[in-house]
Amino acid sequence: MSMLPIPTSKGGRSPITYALIIVNAAIYLVVSYSNAFLQISSQWLDFGSFIPVTLVEISQLYRLFTSMFMHADIFHIFFNMYFLYIFGKEVESTMGSLRYLALYVASGISASIFHTAFALIRGPVDLFIPAIGASGAISGVLGAYLMLYPQKRLGLCWFLFLIPWCFTTTAGFFLIFWFATQIIYGYMRLGGTAFFAHAGGFAAGIFLLYTLAPRWLRGGEHTVAWDPWSSSYVHVRKRGLGPVWKSLLIALLLALFAGSVYSYIMAEDIRSPIYVYSIETQRGGKLDLDTAIYCTTGNLILQPTSDNPRIAFNRLYWSGLLTGGSPSGDLVKNSREPMPINEVWVIKAIIEGVQVRIYFSLSGFIEYDDAGVLKYLNGSLTTEVVNIFLLGFTTRVEKGDRITMDVLVEVQSIYSNVGDNIVRPAAITTALILLPTVLIVTKKDREIALI
Repeated sequence: MSMLPIPTSKGGRSPITYALIIVNAAIYLVVSYSNAFLQISSQWLDFGSFIPVTLVEISQLYRLFTSMFMHADIFHIFFNMYFLYIFGKEVESTMGSLRYLALYVASGISASIFHTAFALIRGPVDLFIPAIGASGAISGVLGAYLMLYPQKRLGLCWFLFLIPWCFTTTAGFFLIFWFATQIIYGYMRLGGTAFFAHAGGFAAGIFLLYTLAPRWLRGGEHTVAWDPWSSSYVHVRKRGLGPVWKSLLIALLLALFAGSVYSYIMAEDIRSPIYVYSIETQRGGKLDLDTAIYCTTGNLILQPTSDNPRIAFNRLYWSGLLTGGSPSGDLVKNSREPMPINEVWVIKAIIEGVQVRIYFSLSGFIEYDDAGVLKYLNGSLTTEVVNIFLLGFTTRVEKGDRITMDVLVEVQSIYSNVGDNIVRPAAITTALILLPTVLIVTKKDREIALI
């Protein structure tokens, strides 16, 4: 984030905030030790990250918790802990430590649910991408801070070309501006950041603050303040968010709610089984490993990024071999045992809008599951490479040289009815969080604000 808040208050007693910072830092040291503390190791990422599609397995639910305490690299944990330190102390001293801890953990879990529900907006591949970080939980703390201290003055520094421009503004301005950027960036599908997890954690923080707040905090729309003119304490009506910020915040929450409805409707498109493949190729002594994700509706959700695995898998996809078909129609798609194959085809493919006929030879063993989808392939593949040349605003597609490589393709996992089993329950949950949150912002902002 290019705009950073400056500490303006020491806050009250906040042992949980300091404990969370220490625990997160200690865990980062453990999971990044093998990479000189610069970034998390792949082994720990595989073990503790949150992968939405794993929600179908009860044994994998622990990831909702462990992912909150792992960070990608040193910058990721630094900025997360910085924001937790700035905003967490005051929220904890106001709510009490146990209520604050409950808000923190529940916001983090809610953020993962929002990330799952909104995966279809960013693309189904997000259901398979590991997510880590305390950002969702900290976003919940930010949401609580907004409702408690909407009119509090904050010092901010905006870095423009590494030159800081510092000024003061209200917490309402900064936090609603930040919330808006998360939603906008999420709908624009920018970068690899889980923006909807941040936005969901923020909304959950507002909801949880009102739900968990001690009784004294919900003491009405007036507070007691010292009046220097009368030299006495007087009852003052709390300002709360104010009409402008309240209207904007409600509009942003409704924009999230619309996304929940959209995800619920579009989840029907991913009822078909989804196959996750591992692809290993060897060519000229070079070994490449990669992953592909295929939906039986005919969609490649994720293509391999490495050159040789991508070439091999695209040939299988274009030729129809993923679903037991072939240009010659000779394959038996329900073979439960690996069967030999030695075929030569010329396949047609549309690349950059151009139809190309590609030579494709495959020898080895191939196997399909009961649904007629490729389960296993081990053999040798020879094919023509396709070269794409950029010519201004147009492209030219040409066939290149023939190459030969050894290929091993195996199914790693199969997920059925992901839309109904994962996305729709997540979308319903997010809607059930957002609707009462809108009511809280609309009717209760003055009641739970301290200033």
